Amino acid sequence: VILVVALLGLFVSYAPRYVLRYLVASELDALGIEHEGLETLAINPWTRELWLGPVRFGAGPSDRGQLGELGLTLRLNPLIQRRVSVELLLIRGIDVVVTRDRENALSLNGIPLTHFISPVGAAGKPGKGGGVWTAGADTLELRASRLIFRNANGGEIEVDVERLALLDFKAWEPDRPGRFELTARVNDIRLNWSGEARPFADNISFTIDSRTEQADVPKLIRFTGPWGLDRRDGTYDARLKYELTLSESGRLEGRTVGAIDIEGADYARSGLFALTLVRAKLDLDMHYALSESGDFTLQGKVGVDLGPYTATFDDETRFAAAAGR
Repeated sequence: VILVVALLGLFVSYAPRYVLRYLVASELDALGIEHEGLETLAINPWTRELWLGPVRFGAGPSDRGQLGELGLTLRLNPLIQRRVSVELLLIRGIDVVVTRDRENALSLNGIPLTHFISPVGAAGKPGKGGGVWTAGADTLELRASRLIFRNANGGEIEVDVERLALLDFKAWEPDRPGRFELTARVNDIRLNWSGEARPFADNISFTIDSRTEQADVPKLIRFTGPWGLDRRDGTYDARLKYELTLSESGRLEGRTVGAIDIEGADYARSGLFALTLVRAKLDLDMHYALSESGDFTLQGKVGVDLGPYTATFDDETRFAAAAGR
């Protein structure tokens, strides 16, 4: 009896990892995805933990994407109620490139995302007699990761995520808000965002407290492409709060409140215009709505405090002021 129990214990402890490695590898091979590192996948049924990484993957001549480490702790009891309840999901060291071609098709390190995303309308609705699975997580964290988005025109957005945390998002509690925290750099523009969201409610809502620092035109041009400017100096910092609600009927309502600070703006395009602005501050309190029929309304207040500034148009008209409001 002791020998049988010992063998069963060893089987339960080690067999799942080999079975899952085989299933994952077989699926990736069937999709034509090259991979290495799946041997790091480990499961501990006794602690309900799964660990994976480092793993590299890709297709064709594209550079290989990377997943440094993935850790998952899953609750088993909610599975009886058709709930996938994640206690902790930790992802670290992602390095991937998402590319959009001229036909607007997306690929992840050379892997077409159509492998993983069903076309709109392809998924069927569950029947009346069948149950619907729902998912939720106590804590989901993404750390020390880099995502690069590239357009067919050569534009690029590089997102360096220091930490993204999603807390208490549960589909079976749709009216209870989850919380999120984001610290990242987008093309070296510093982002510190936090807030609450109800993504599973009938009326989807978001509240975002955002601070954006060290933004300037060259960092934006890296994505959009050249603007034809001869001079393009100036930095922007913003402290804004957003409130957004998407109703079940399709109506979108929102509010933006906060301030934007501008320092050392100096822009010029030969023969067209030149503008220098030592400093400026914009105070916003805007309400906006997009109706079900597509009608857009906007109302609110905008206050602008300007420091010394000069402007030239067509090399003929010049204007200057010491201050303005």
